[in-house]
Parts: sequence; C-alpha cells; structure tokens
Amino acid sequence: MTIEVRTKLDFKKMAKEIRERQKKALEEVLEETQTEIIERTGGGQDVNGAPFPAYTPEYARFKSGFKAPKKLKSGKYQNKSTARPGKPRFGAGKVDLNYTGKMLAAIRAKVTRAGAGLLGRIYFNNADASAKARGHMEGYRNHNRNKIRKFFALSDAQIKRILERLRKAING
Repeated sequence: MTIEVRTKLDFKKMAKEIRERQKKALEEVLEETQTEIIERTGGGQDVNGAPFPAYTPEYARFKSGFKAPKKLKSGKYQNKSTARPGKPRFGAGKVDLNYTGKMLAAIRAKVTRAGAGLLGRIYFNNADASAKARGHMEGYRNHNRNKIRKFFALSDAQIKRILERLRKAING
C-alpha cells in the first residue's frame, strides 16, 4: 500500500521571491537605521547613547556666533571681551556635529547585489563629508584625541534588529 504526493515546486521562482523580500527588508531597515544615526547624532549621542564630549571652549564660543578677536598690527590679538556677537549658528549650544548640515545630509543607504547575496551599505555620498566623519570618529590630527565622537556606527541592538528583519523576510 502506498500514498504518493507529487508536487512541482519552482525553486528558482521561490528563491527569487525570497531574494526580493530580503532586498526590500534590507532597504527598509537600512533607511530606518540611516535616520536613527542622523537623529541620534543630532541629539548629541554616540552609538551607545552616551553624550558626546563637550566642544572646546574656543570652538563653543565660535559656534555660538562670536567672531574671533582681530589680530592687531603688533601681532597681538584684541581683548576677547571686545569681540562682537555674530549670527548664531544652528545648534550652537550642544554637541551635535552639525555645523553646516552637509555631513549628516550626505549619509545614504543603498542595497546592491554581491555575488549570490546582497550588500547593504550606509555611507557618505561625498569625500568631504566622509573625511569630516572620519575626523570625528578617529580624532583629527593636531587636535585633542579625547574628542573622538563615535557616531557613524551600529549599536548591538541595531545589528540585532537588522538580522531579525532579514530572517523574517526569508521565512516570509
């Protein structure tokens, strides 16, 4: 006695559907993560949620809109107390890594094929923004190395969420 069950599964079609679901899920989660990085940074927090180290007093004064003291013919600088306030800049009081807005605005997310799989990247779309970010992440030459601000990275929770979303996409 025999019971037979026959089916004709189209494994190529199934694999294509899984790849499409996985690509869509990866695109969505990377866009969300890109937004989280920008918002977290604008809120003055690093990848682990800790506040960024404070700006130096000189830079905080500069960013708040005070003009630098003039250099006099004698080579000395005018008294700092006579410096006039200039136009206040965006986010002058807090460490938000936003001077012109160009660095954070240059963050992009993209998914491409990589062999049989997918490659998801969050990156800077221009070299100047990438160099500024590297300076914040690694410290600038000739500057205080204690002012490293780790903002362009993924937290363990973000990595876990990305992997979970991809697992769900594969399982349907």
